[in-house]
Amino acid sequence: MPEYEQPFSDSVEGWNPDPGDLTRWPNTVRIEAVEEYQVQSVGGITAADTMYADHGALRHLVEIDTHYKPDRPGPYPVRLTRVDALRLVDAVLAAVDDTFNIGRVGALRPAEATELLAFVREAADRLARLREHAEADGGTHPMTDPTSEEC
Repeated sequence: MPEYEQPFSDSVEGWNPDPGDLTRWPNTVRIEAVEEYQVQSVGGITAADTMYADHGALRHLVEIDTHYKPDRPGPYPVRLTRVDALRLVDAVLAAVDDTFNIGRVGALRPAEATELLAFVREAADRLARLREHAEADGGTHPMTDPTSEEC
């Protein structure tokens, strides 16, 4: 029997302006790949549909939850489709880029610039893998029916 691979899960702890003040404890953001039941589409499932991850009752989503501490989840996590999750990533990247606005921000210290570049490289590598997966799933012809012979 093949070993079941666990879905992605990670968390990022936010910045705390005063580590000694527990009332200002940093927020944590948790990101997970989750499944949620969905209403079946009209027309039913055909045999050709069964090769796709979203053909059945489960929808694969990215869940983002902000909470006070890692062991205290928030009551209202946000569940995003894959495309909406990438829209969020794009907005976060735009916000980070705006912190370099020459009109109001100075240069980074060399150590922070080095750390930032390391994460930029890692994100670029992950984005390249994501692109490969989407293209392998037929994303090179996004307006073409993947069950047709034209793919």
